[in-house]
Amino acid sequence: MRPKGMTKADLEARRRVAVRLVKSGMTMREVADAVGASPAAVCAWMAAYRNGGPKALKAKPDIKPRDSRLGTAERAELERALREGARAFGFPNDLWTGPRVQKVLEKKFGVDFHVTHVLRVLRSMGWSQQRPQMEMREQSPEAVWKWRRKAWPAIKKKRAQKAARSSS
Repeated sequence: MRPKGMTKADLEARRRVAVRLVKSGMTMREVADAVGASPAAVCAWMAAYRNGGPKALKAKPDIKPRDSRLGTAERAELERALREGARAFGFPNDLWTGPRVQKVLEKKFGVDFHVTHVLRVLRSMGWSQQRPQMEMREQSPEAVWKWRRKAWPAIKKKRAQKAARSSS
């Protein structure tokens, strides 16, 4: 863990001092105490120095965050595409799934995202996962109501009577 208040240049200087001290004959523990690090860290710095020379002790450059491969304009275009529905892109129904959106992104924008990242992008745009509702196409609400009111209680009653007989 980086000591509080130390810059990258300070850390690089500390690594160089540690290597010099080890080369002068001090033990790893003595060097670790002298530079305020753990013996394991000093050992790792020495291994890096042996393998890569002085360059291996250099501070690593800051990593700039990668630009998003979908800018604001592309996200707006994706939003419009999603609102058109999945059928507009040749899918058999209007259900959007991660793999389907992944295919649309590949086709429209030429970007290949992993499915889990596609779901993150959708969430960041305010979209949630869709789950199809199971409903029979030829189901009559009146018939269901009758069945629940008359047939189902009769079935439950028969089950209860049968259970009572078998337990006695």
